[in-house]
Amino acid sequence: MTNLVAPEQLEQYNAASRSCGHAQLGRRTQLQLSGADRATFLHAFCTADITSLASGQGCEAFITSVQGKTLGLVHVFCHQETLVLDTVAEQATALRTHLDRYVIREDVVFTDLSETLESLFVTGPGSGETIASLLPSPLPAEPLNHVDQLFEESTLSVRRCQSSLDGFWISGPEVAIHRLAGEFTRTGCQEIDNVVVEMLRIEAGLPLYGVDLDERNLPQEVNRDTEAISFTKGCYLGQETVARIDALGHVNWLLTGLLLPAGTLPAAGTIFQQDGSDVARITSSSYSPRLKKPLALAHVRQHSSNPGTILPGAEVIRLPLT
Repeated sequence: MTNLVAPEQLEQYNAASRSCGHAQLGRRTQLQLSGADRATFLHAFCTADITSLASGQGCEAFITSVQGKTLGLVHVFCHQETLVLDTVAEQATALRTHLDRYVIREDVVFTDLSETLESLFVTGPGSGETIASLLPSPLPAEPLNHVDQLFEESTLSVRRCQSSLDGFWISGPEVAIHRLAGEFTRTGCQEIDNVVVEMLRIEAGLPLYGVDLDERNLPQEVNRDTEAISFTKGCYLGQETVARIDALGHVNWLLTGLLLPAGTLPAAGTIFQQDGSDVARITSSSYSPRLKKPLALAHVRQHSSNPGTILPGAEVIRLPLT
């Protein structure tokens, strides 16, 4: 047992890991793009290949500045007539302002859905079966694919999580999400709190914008090249910087995992030094029930970022945990 996490949170984690857990995530940023040019427009301002998406598919992408810095890390969900950008809360205004300044004659309309939609996270090996018992349509099989589902009188978007996180996100009107969460509890799916959600997120190695990265970071520093960057899609805002880094081979810092000594949970911003120089800075941390030790996401000097590297007070570890 550890004093870094409450017993009830360990119980929630174990239930979610072995069967099913759910958590209401509240209002995330949900920015909708409509209009005939929505896909080609967004394609020109992010790192992912948007024009290749079909309805029902999704992808991860960095929104980049002209300098190639990260202005957002989003999930892009392609619907028949719209694209929806999903990310952490309170990002809609910044993203919309940035993108809107580049609209000239393109047929693209931005609509902020953040105040009308809430999100529900359902995780665990039994999550699919539990959702299928409450919602009628087949569930998406591939990471970030999604389907619309009818629940009572509301349409919900059911989105499969990235491959490193076992589960689904469900987005819909507030009342419907609250009622659906109650149905999950009724079926025996364990309600989990934000601390447990954070444990699962960090074990899965999933960064949050504004927490693990911000406008000072380059996309490759976030260590999501495979998931979020297309190096063959052609030109987009900031592409020259991203391509130059790819050609040179590496960035100076890399977001990766740090395994920490038992009994300590360093806060975000904690800096590790070696030979008088900064070698790591924690961005988020939690107790890991799987490892029975504290675990963190941290920006680590590239030359010290290989898994197994021992730093003063920490060990570099590969995420997601497998």
